[in-house]
Amino acid sequence: MYAEKIPGRCITIDQKQYLYFGGTSYLGMHARPDFGALVTEGIQLFGTNYGASRHGAAITVFYEAETKMQTWLEAPACVWVSSGTLAGRLALAVLGDDYQYHYMPNTHVAIHPFFDHHTPGSLNGAVEDTLDLISNSAFDQHVIAMNTFDSLTASALPLDWIQRIPKNKKVILLIDDSHGIGVVGNRGQGMYSMISSLHEDTIMISSLGKGMGLPAGVIAGPVEFIAACKAHGMFGGSSPSIPAYSYAYLHADTLYQNARQIVTHHMTTFNQSLRTDLFSYTSGFPIYYTKQDSIADYLMMQGIKIPSFSYPRPVDKKYTRIILHGLHTAEDIHTLAQLLANY
Repeated sequence: MYAEKIPGRCITIDQKQYLYFGGTSYLGMHARPDFGALVTEGIQLFGTNYGASRHGAAITVFYEAETKMQTWLEAPACVWVSSGTLAGRLALAVLGDDYQYHYMPNTHVAIHPFFDHHTPGSLNGAVEDTLDLISNSAFDQHVIAMNTFDSLTASALPLDWIQRIPKNKKVILLIDDSHGIGVVGNRGQGMYSMISSLHEDTIMISSLGKGMGLPAGVIAGPVEFIAACKAHGMFGGSSPSIPAYSYAYLHADTLYQNARQIVTHHMTTFNQSLRTDLFSYTSGFPIYYTKQDSIADYLMMQGIKIPSFSYPRPVDKKYTRIILHGLHTAEDIHTLAQLLANY
């Protein structure tokens, strides 16, 4: 089953159009003409790409975008790279071998090089085991790597345990907020400021290609750590993000705010009629998970396509979800709710 073009509000499969409730472009920025116009302006100013090292010519638009995002995230410093996975691998490279690493279940491969399968509902026990291991360890420096959200099961990282991290050890929280940034929080700024307020030694990496609609990644954290990232050979030896998108980001405040308002309204409307016997969700997060995989076939017959596939390998468990985004209309949400009420 192949889509004929990148889906937006709709997806075309085998020349038939379906309403599409999937994907990770939560705000729908990738298909908004007004955002596309800003990217076009950026291309006219900076070209289609810039493949040279940032250790060469200092292009001001990169620094302007990073400064703006640093303020928005309430972070001491941040740096952009070309993808979320590169951001994670660069952060790990800078941290190096002086730490003992603890990977929470289902942590993305960006910050968990050994990830190979997804195990739903396994986080709480792992957290307690990790806190015990750190408390009893002869090693003084530790990194706990984890996602802020599990997009496959629409669940959020619990935060109550963070203040129980042993104070007599240096423990860095390395968080992947790829599914939070742009969407979660009163300004869409994600989870960094909240988690770092609970634990100062927090480093965030994130893809900007989901909620933000930008082909880039970001690392946020202490000034010294970000400086070390910029000095690392992996940063200097890799191509930067596309400068036209940095330009678009700098001029898209109103568009992002409008898109978040749309998604928030859709969630409020959908939650009012949501069948909680079928779906689980996290408040403020536009993903709805169901164990009833047959819902995907039912909706497909009604002209609606939702994601339902095995992850990360074809032999693994199937995950079926509904994802609301900024391109949907109020009528789309109503149509979906009516169909689910009749399931």
